[in-house]
Amino acid sequence: MIARITLAALVLSSQKYRICQGFTLSPVKMLNRAVCTSSFSSIVTSSSELHMAMNRKSRRQNQGKETTSSGLKKPKFADLMVDADKKSALQKNQTAMKNLDTDHIHYIDPLPQEGLQKEDFANSPGSVLYAPVDKAADRTSVPKMKRHQVLDLVTGKSVALSDQGPMARMAQFSPGVPPDVREALRFDMKTIRVPEMIQKFTEASLIDGKIPPFPQVSNKAIDFFIANKDYLGIRMKKTLMRLRLRNQSEGMLDEAQYYKQLLSQFQALESHVTGPFKQIVLDSEAKIGPNFGNLDVRSYCAGELNERCAAYIVLKAMVVYWEKKVRDADYYTNTPRTEDNFFLLLSTGDPRRYLRDSQIIHRLDECVKICARAQQMMAEFVNAPELFNDLPTEIRFIEKALTIQGGTELRRFMLKDFCPQEGITPEGLREGLRRLYDQMTNMSADPYGTFTILIGKLERAMGRGSDDEINPYEEYLLNIAGNREENPGWFQTYTFNQKPTSLVRFLDTVEEEERESEGKDNDDMFGRADDILPDDDVFENIGKGISEALGINRLFPQEEQKPKKVVEETYKVPEFRACGRPHELGWLQLLDNNPDNKEDTYESDNWKEASSKDK
Repeated sequence: MIARITLAALVLSSQKYRICQGFTLSPVKMLNRAVCTSSFSSIVTSSSELHMAMNRKSRRQNQGKETTSSGLKKPKFADLMVDADKKSALQKNQTAMKNLDTDHIHYIDPLPQEGLQKEDFANSPGSVLYAPVDKAADRTSVPKMKRHQVLDLVTGKSVALSDQGPMARMAQFSPGVPPDVREALRFDMKTIRVPEMIQKFTEASLIDGKIPPFPQVSNKAIDFFIANKDYLGIRMKKTLMRLRLRNQSEGMLDEAQYYKQLLSQFQALESHVTGPFKQIVLDSEAKIGPNFGNLDVRSYCAGELNERCAAYIVLKAMVVYWEKKVRDADYYTNTPRTEDNFFLLLSTGDPRRYLRDSQIIHRLDECVKICARAQQMMAEFVNAPELFNDLPTEIRFIEKALTIQGGTELRRFMLKDFCPQEGITPEGLREGLRRLYDQMTNMSADPYGTFTILIGKLERAMGRGSDDEINPYEEYLLNIAGNREENPGWFQTYTFNQKPTSLVRFLDTVEEEERESEGKDNDDMFGRADDILPDDDVFENIGKGISEALGINRLFPQEEQKPKKVVEETYKVPEFRACGRPHELGWLQLLDNNPDNKEDTYESDNWKEASSKDK
């Protein structure tokens, strides 16, 4: 479990969001203005261009065979980076990126009216948030579109949408409780503190005086969860986890078990209440995906109110996703590589592009074209009154708010213009946005994470200077004090043993070598590049490290070798990363169902190479 947590944290940290600031940014000029150097029909094959009847994947494999047969030694890391700089310079699409800032994309030249035809996208497989693909190319990283079924943990079955009519399904999409129930159960955030919130949640969860076993929940707990949904969410989940770990690290197992049960209750309620929202959004994604590039949005986005709300979320998330891809590609392509920014460039964008034969679209010109098309689809949806004009207030506010620069101007627009016109109070608008944000946090981070964070930033800017700015979770989640007396959410962390082939050890080795080489004269672009990586390309090593950590041991085929006996040893964590923390205290496994199993086990551990007899 520890390795999985460590890997997840590493992967998340490697995908740093360089997020647009929403209200502080310049407006996105939706697709009525965009440029490309060729017709849009090239977008379908731009990631798998044919060259002498071979796509890039085939050419790369062929080159690998030639290199092997000729016996040439792999180039050094510094040489490869110089070649990468040359390729980057050649790939700059200067005409398509005449005016790119770090916030939003401005396309100056007019978008060609001809070129990209509807049939180019009509049968494209894959998620709408990924690029259209060439049918002739084997782009297996893009899954074929299927209707995903969301599991309700409470019922143990797939989420079932109501058959009581459109308004009942809209109530599932954005749930609420009767006014009297809301009045009785809702928090007063001006005065309440976290211990009292947890106590009220516990009282609502009890059945016959006890917290029921997972996944059973009480009806009162469901009402309580919905009434306070915008005040609970990911902040309460993090707080309960922190309190569990705090008590667990101090050996107070009864208290730790109590918070573990509360956290299980919270997760079951979250699955039950947010399941319909996730199902409706995924259904909308299944409709929009095969129609990427089709500007007749009425043909596949029309429908009930909940379906059109979901369509807006999918389209907007798609736009924000590809705008970030463009910013990442622009930064990666146009930033000179130096020793100081090596790891920053390494962590920019999708790290899967470093895998061998990566199917991820990351080149600047490709991202610009896809982003432009996504923006145009969004514009067509917003400009269709029958699709957009009756959507919930908070959704329509998002569309207008993202065209406003500055928090002060945003709040003035909300107070003086938008709220009076819509007949809603600022408090009601902020609550609606918080509830939408909480729903979005239950969607997958890739690709909805960027849009989710943008909604959160927008809501916080709207609440500046109001009672909604009060955050009782702050002392638990944002407290930097390093002791239990001053920080109620603090717990003792410790370092872990790492396998010799793990990605953590690889990065530790690179960092140590770089620290040792500091201050020494060296003409290499990356200092002692040959000493840091004597044999292999750094990106290939990182890909192998990720594969090893995930248990995907056969991602990089190698010649058969006799297994070597691995001597178990205690890994001494470098001081610069240990930061004075103790090593392998072992308390994290105290509440595991199988505490004797300290090693993570993976299904891939039992994989074996298929032989001719198995075929």
